[in-house]
Amino acid sequence: MIELAQNIASYIVIESAIESGLLWLLALAFLRLFRVSSPNVRQVVFALPLVLPVALVTVFHVLDVVVPFPVDRPGPVESFISKWLVLPLPLVVVFSLAGVVGIAASLAVLVRQGLVWSGARGTWRRQRRDNSPLRYRCSAILDVLATRLGCRAPKLVLTDRGSAGSLALGWWSYIFVPRALAVRLDDEELEALLAHEIGHVVRRDGLLDCLAKVCRNLMLFNPLAHLALSRFELERELATDDLTARSGGNRLALASCLLKGYRFRARHAWVPVTRLLGGTSALESRVQRLMRDVAPLPPSTGVWLTVALFVAGVSAAFVVIL
Repeated sequence: MIELAQNIASYIVIESAIESGLLWLLALAFLRLFRVSSPNVRQVVFALPLVLPVALVTVFHVLDVVVPFPVDRPGPVESFISKWLVLPLPLVVVFSLAGVVGIAASLAVLVRQGLVWSGARGTWRRQRRDNSPLRYRCSAILDVLATRLGCRAPKLVLTDRGSAGSLALGWWSYIFVPRALAVRLDDEELEALLAHEIGHVVRRDGLLDCLAKVCRNLMLFNPLAHLALSRFELERELATDDLTARSGGNRLALASCLLKGYRFRARHAWVPVTRLLGGTSALESRVQRLMRDVAPLPPSTGVWLTVALFVAGVSAAFVVIL
């Protein structure tokens, strides 16, 4: 039992914290060196301190129990931990509890995602026979946007609480629109709102967001994981805003929709911070970006190749040193 607690404390908490710190420094250096401005690329880079530490710890310390790796001696990181970070029993207990809490929080994210999907499916089934003017108005816009983007129209769910959002799992994709917000938007603003949410569906941001939050919760007591997730979410929103603009959406209408949504949220204090709006600083960044005249171009093949080489190089380096 003590050995299990030591493994959880060493591998899940300490080793993942060291790896995420190194990856965070590498990510900042990469963005600064290449002066990357594309939100798609920045989103991938900020995902590294979230995903890679969890993936590496899983591969080298969980799967090794089932299929032992043919390694005769530990790597430098494991040697450093075993030699210099020998924890007293009280800290072992605290850190192992932190790891257990992180695992429980990650499972809670998956359970919550399943409950949201189940609730959305049930609500849509109850509402699909609804012929209200608001539902007809939103459905007509969604059909036009889906044709423009060349995808299936997501199922529309009108809600009485919360904020606009989207959920995509395989073939089943849903868009949530609060009635109280939709009635405050004109046609261009409502189209921009739905175009933004259908952009999340096309990009499969729901699944990526769930994966990022699971990895963040596994490193729940690591502040760098929370910082990386906040930057990941901001770049995700900026990338979806750009996709909305490139697909023919009105940038000024989307900016106006964001501001109206912020006022709507301010008047309903119980509404949580959601994917559409983000925090106040994120809202300011998005509105300023949308006010520019020219929509930014998608990243070139060279940029994506640079990111792929960066990810491959970092992964290979950690495979060697671990």
